[in-house]
Amino acid sequence: MSLIFFDHDTAKRRLDLRFAYFFLSVLAASYSGCTGKSSEPPVAKTGNSTLTTSDLHRSIHFTTPEDSATAAAIYIEDWLASASLYEQALEDGQAQDTLTQLLIEKSRRLVTVQQYLERKFSAERNGKLKVDSAEVKTYFERHAAEFSYRETAYQLTRLYASGADTAAALRLLLSDRNLTATALEKKTILLAPAQAERNAQELRFASALRSVLELQLENESVRGLLEKMQPGDISPVVKAENVFVVMRLAAKVGRGEAKPFSEAFAEAETRVRLEKQKIYYNELLAAAKAKFLTK
Repeated sequence: MSLIFFDHDTAKRRLDLRFAYFFLSVLAASYSGCTGKSSEPPVAKTGNSTLTTSDLHRSIHFTTPEDSATAAAIYIEDWLASASLYEQALEDGQAQDTLTQLLIEKSRRLVTVQQYLERKFSAERNGKLKVDSAEVKTYFERHAAEFSYRETAYQLTRLYASGADTAAALRLLLSDRNLTATALEKKTILLAPAQAERNAQELRFASALRSVLELQLENESVRGLLEKMQPGDISPVVKAENVFVVMRLAAKVGRGEAKPFSEAFAEAETRVRLEKQKIYYNELLAAAKAKFLTK
């Protein structure tokens, strides 16, 4: 949940690491199976509204302990704000309002149906909704004209260095066409250890065709340089904020150009699955109508 007026950055700044690690230990304990209690101690409470550890666990996403602690602090702050307003609304009799009751019932019905459909779709993922590569290939061949690049895309190798001299050395590496991807990554780590993680991430996407938006270019200078490059070109070293950048362009496709099957596979697969979901949805709907509609 996210309130319109909630300042996530402020909440992050207020995060106390002692609370964060305390929270994680409580959360871990609640899932350790060491307690047989039917009720849990609340993580947060306002009025008659209570947020339990299991509620919190289902509401946030875990990546690293630090990230999960931050997410927990943000969610709790958000929850306290909305729950407090909810308690005030109940006290003022808002729950007795006819329109409010109608909207609550409508929301309850929609959420219940959505969760029901998600459960049914998930159960049939390897059954009625299973999609194999042959089906995707057939769909692509029938609808090939619909799969095209919506904007110019680039197959780009981009490397970073903390200094201009290191960037120049990386540029020499990019000019060696005989280097394998594995060898390039190893040499890049040796030359620019401070940017190893960033360069490794870039090299993982070097074979993909990405739009300018997906590339998240550092500044207009880098973008302008890229737009002038042709496949096979290696850029000069460019200063961007606190790093130096060098790029090698392998391929470039223009807006409206047809996608090969390999590039269109994910989109075609999604379309096939959605078509199957639509058919299955209509089956579920027909069965429900036959059972519950008054004849």
